[in-house]
Amino acid sequence: MNQREYARFKRAMEWYSVDPAFREAVEKEPSDVFSRLGVTSEPSQVLDAIRCILGGTFNYETAQENPYVKEYAHRNCMVSERVRQRVRRERFAADGIWQYSNIVRNRCRMENQLIRMHSNIYFYPAVFELSEGCRVQCPFCGLAAKPWSSDFRYTEENRTLWREVLQITRELLGNVIDVSPCYFATEPLDNPDYEDFLRDAREVTGGVPQTTTALAERYPERIRSLMDFLGERELEENNALRISIRNLTQFHRIMELYTPEELENVELLPNNPESVYKYSRSGRAVKDSTWISKEKAICYSISCLAGIRVNMAARTIAFVEPEQPDSEYPLGIRTREILTFQDAESYREGLIKLFRSYAFGSLPYYVPVQLNKNIRMETNEKEIRLFGDGIGYRIDRNAMLMDALALLKEGSCPIEIPEKVGAPKFMEEKLFQLLNELYIRGYLRLK
Repeated sequence: MNQREYARFKRAMEWYSVDPAFREAVEKEPSDVFSRLGVTSEPSQVLDAIRCILGGTFNYETAQENPYVKEYAHRNCMVSERVRQRVRRERFAADGIWQYSNIVRNRCRMENQLIRMHSNIYFYPAVFELSEGCRVQCPFCGLAAKPWSSDFRYTEENRTLWREVLQITRELLGNVIDVSPCYFATEPLDNPDYEDFLRDAREVTGGVPQTTTALAERYPERIRSLMDFLGERELEENNALRISIRNLTQFHRIMELYTPEELENVELLPNNPESVYKYSRSGRAVKDSTWISKEKAICYSISCLAGIRVNMAARTIAFVEPEQPDSEYPLGIRTREILTFQDAESYREGLIKLFRSYAFGSLPYYVPVQLNKNIRMETNEKEIRLFGDGIGYRIDRNAMLMDALALLKEGSCPIEIPEKVGAPKFMEEKLFQLLNELYIRGYLRLK
């Protein structure tokens, strides 16, 4: 399928996903609507492809039947493979860091089948923020970003510190930090110098992270310049630029500003309330939820971070993990600890301290762990069954293990458990192996 044909199909799919008036018009006169967008194939074939893709119902067989689904599946597979390559073991500085990242992924996939359904969701060891707060204040923000207060500007002093921070992070965590976004609870384009920092990130890490912006209609020239800087390969293979849709007015303006070919490899995220997409039941989408129906709100964390959140403007470094959004963690994240840094050396010390304190690639003996609060446990005479969201794990039952799990309900240091449950010496290693398996699968976690 050539560029022009796919770009216009993608634009039709974007209109369908965002604008209810377009969906209504398509149902009445699909031929006229699609032809105005330059999509000339059989209307039923186009509409079937849009419904199939947006409904997530396509598979290998259906992809072969419809050329648009086939092309979409091909492109989607290419991006997914690049994502997997960028988080492979060799790109982490140490086994423990890679193992910790996978343990968090195992836990989140066990806790939430929606995350389990999306195989290319991974959790990265670092993110960087180049502003304090966010000017946009999207009503659906799962992280409830605070109002903007300052930017980390591209002065000579700040440039030096930024490059030192990147170099230290790469040295201690690995080449995987080239996927670490330069935003989190921030809008990247709030910072007038965002592109300069991104250019340094590419020079220091050898790669460029994804950018997601909600301001594409405000800064078309910056967006085009950013696309030129990223290049077609990054846009096509790494999904390097995404545009968040806040409302219909903004969407219509974006459709006017950019051609289908310009946005062919740019993902649009339909976050307006009229869209066919759903929202994370977290952050501002819960606090001010009058415009979000219950059907559109689903429980999952929007965070891709399991590691350090570095705010260059505030000079803070925090250790953050994803969580199921609830009353205890309404933002879908848990902040374990926040440290400050003034220079490269204090940043290095903070990073090492936080990873040594919280990022364990196997069961820690001397740190309290507990049963994951998001699981349930059932027992019978022979088995102990632990259940997550549509998934479970079975263990042979014995009195010693039951006592250990009772201790772990409230939390206990693993090194203390054998003595507390009366385990003989020859059983200690077996008990630790079993508890480590539960930790790796996410059924046990740090208290």
